Amino acid sequence: MQVITIGFDLAKNVFQVHGVDANDKVMFNKQLRRSQVLPFFAKFAPCLIGMEACASAHYWARELKKLGHDVRLMPAKDVKAYVKRNKNDAVDAAACCEAVRRPTVRTVPVKTPEQQAQLMQHRVRDLLVRQRTQTINALRSHLAELGIVAAQGYDGLKALLSIIADENDARIPEDARASLSALVAQIASCQAEIGAIEKRLFVQRRALIRCSPRLGITFLTCWMSKADQKPRSIVCVGRCKPRRTTLMRYSISRCCFNETTSTRRLRSTGGAILPMTLNPNGQQVRAGPKLADLVSVLKEGEKFRLSSAAVATS
Repeated sequence: MQVITIGFDLAKNVFQVHGVDANDKVMFNKQLRRSQVLPFFAKFAPCLIGMEACASAHYWARELKKLGHDVRLMPAKDVKAYVKRNKNDAVDAAACCEAVRRPTVRTVPVKTPEQQAQLMQHRVRDLLVRQRTQTINALRSHLAELGIVAAQGYDGLKALLSIIADENDARIPEDARASLSALVAQIASCQAEIGAIEKRLFVQRRALIRCSPRLGITFLTCWMSKADQKPRSIVCVGRCKPRRTTLMRYSISRCCFNETTSTRRLRSTGGAILPMTLNPNGQQVRAGPKLADLVSVLKEGEKFRLSSAAVATS
């Protein structure tokens, strides 16, 4: 019998595959080394392959699609419902094989290398921001041990840096000054790297043809790299205030994706076209100008996607 469905459990070096035929008979459940994966799948006719949307999943999905297979990525929490007792790689592969055939299991769109590269910029920037904050907190803590404190914010940090740079200040021992200077250098390095990434993001934002200036750099560039995903996956990318997050989720998903039970027509108010939406309490509300811009981007789809050529030539 021909294998029609394969569950693929991902790993770094040792992978697990579980295949069944049209009668749900298990044809194989075996381990594969990394170098054996592509030759193994190349032997089969195009079939359905299911795997969890985890690390390296998008890469393997792209490679298996090149071989003609129908690859579907699933959220790990959806696959968990099909995992049997005594969890191991073989059981996980069988769960992926079982879950991918269920019509109610959600799937994750496969990202292109360009989309992943865009998201890497934001994730690296977030990491550098966290590292900068951690280093500043460590700097403040060490100086507090010597009785040196300053106000919160940039002005307070600037005062502390000037104290560390002043070699005539007797409050800081020589060994402490050398250690704190290393932290100051790390803060400066993080700041320089963050500035370089933000400069690239600004160029990419400028490449968006009809982008509204009301949409920020970080939100817009990160959102555009996820524009083909479902509403729940893209709404919370921006730096929204907590109490507005729920309204944003309801507004975007119900205004832009043709959910007929709660979609409201666009109405003209004062010359501006703003969507009428439902908030979590069922009340009709009018979306703000930023959300209206985002709705227009969603409705146009590919017209607002980043142009790689435009970014490269900017």
